[in-house]
Amino acid sequence: MCRVAPRWFPAAAFFRFCIVALVLGIPGAGVLFLLVEYAGIHYLVAGVINCLGMTVLSYYFNSIYTYRRFIGTGGFLRFFTSRVGSVALGMLTYVLLTAAFGLWYLVASLLSAAFANVLTFALSHLWVWSSRPHHLRLVSKRTGGES
Repeated sequence: MCRVAPRWFPAAAFFRFCIVALVLGIPGAGVLFLLVEYAGIHYLVAGVINCLGMTVLSYYFNSIYTYRRFIGTGGFLRFFTSRVGSVALGMLTYVLLTAAFGLWYLVASLLSAAFANVLTFALSHLWVWSSRPHHLRLVSKRTGGES
C-alpha cells in the first residue's frame, strides 16, 4: 500500500481539520465581504471580527468532526490561545498580502486563513486535543494523591 504521508503525520485528522476550515471559511469570506462592503467596517477590523467568530465555530466543529470529543472549558481556552497565535501570524500575513503586495482582501483572507489553519492544526493536535493529557496533573492510583 502506498502511503501519502509519513507514519508520524496524522493525515486523517489533518484532512478532517481542513474540511472544517473549508466549510467555515467559505461562509466566513461571505461574512467578511458583508462587513466590509455593506456594513462599512474597515477590512482589518472586519478581519478580526471574522476570525473571532470562526474560532468559536472551529472549536465546536473540530470537537464534533475531527476529534469526536469535547474537552471542556480548559480545552476551549487552549484552543483559543493557540488560535490567537495562529491568527496573529495569519493577520500579519493578511496585512502583508493586502498592504504590501496589493492583493485583493478576499483572496488575502483565504490565503492567510490557510496559513493560520496549518499552524492551528499543529498546535491543536499536539496541545489541545493531545492524547497525552500533559496539561493535567497526574493522580496516583495507589495513594490517591498528586504525583
